[in-house]
Amino acid sequence: MLIHRIKINLIRYLITYLITYFLSLLLIVLPSPLSAQERQHTDIINIGSRLELFVDSFLIDKMINTCLLLHEPVDEETVLYFDKPWEGAFCAYVTVIKDGNKYRLYYRAPHIYISVAARFMPHKQVLTEEQAKQLHVNPKYFKDCSDAVFFTSRGGNLYNRTFMEGFIRPGIGLQNWVSRSNYPALNAVQTSPTEISIYLNEDYAQPTAHLHRYSLRVDGFASIRAPFDGGELITKPFFFPGDTLTINFSTSAAGYIKVEIQDMNGIPVEGFALDDAREIIGNEIEKTVTWKNDPDPGKLAGKVIRLHFVMKDADIYSLRFK
Repeated sequence: MLIHRIKINLIRYLITYLITYFLSLLLIVLPSPLSAQERQHTDIINIGSRLELFVDSFLIDKMINTCLLLHEPVDEETVLYFDKPWEGAFCAYVTVIKDGNKYRLYYRAPHIYISVAARFMPHKQVLTEEQAKQLHVNPKYFKDCSDAVFFTSRGGNLYNRTFMEGFIRPGIGLQNWVSRSNYPALNAVQTSPTEISIYLNEDYAQPTAHLHRYSLRVDGFASIRAPFDGGELITKPFFFPGDTLTINFSTSAAGYIKVEIQDMNGIPVEGFALDDAREIIGNEIEKTVTWKNDPDPGKLAGKVIRLHFVMKDADIYSLRFK
């Protein structure tokens, strides 16, 4: 009986081993879903179903009469004066956090790190001593100035300064041009379905010190912009798993956007060429892109493609395949 059980266990072991061995051989010889030509390009991007913001050159291959544009947040309102006994003129380094359902931390594209940082310009003095006295600025804090700048990172220890210009400039009025004013609070928060908010410390070292709110459209830090004369954008080669392309965009009444899907060599894919593209006009956070005769983009999932945008008086802020 014991010998019989040993034989049975040995047979089971051999069967398991052989199945595992042949499966491993099968995985080795199975062809890749990418073609031989595609496999030669190791820099092909897999964007998955991620939201891709146009805040850097990650997806951009070629721009023709278009530009990557940084958008300036809209000055909205003062949200908090630092006028309590425990606050005062030197309140700074604020963090805006989620509090119940009042705010939501901005995390739509977690693979892209957004940083709004203070740019301090030492000894760049705007106010005279007399003007500083009139504003009741602390005498140690008016001989410099600062503003807010925009960084991005896609991981690691590298931050990209795609835009060297100021993101939020100091406002009108001398009170905005003192040392350490315009320092951003930590976090951008989504304050409506179409709006995100950024907060800055303003009037630093003054009795009027406060926290101020600025706004942008959702994903609206930067965009690909085409002028009235028109322009084009061609992306780098990438592949995706979804079946629906959506874009965050805006056009003028005279403007439009058309989207063509190309293969990795820039040849239009049948059914998705410019002649097949429907003109997109309007201003939406998440617009589904369609073509004439409604071909299914899902049949291209897993294949290497490029997107070719033809635009007039329009902005594209982000895209996503779902």
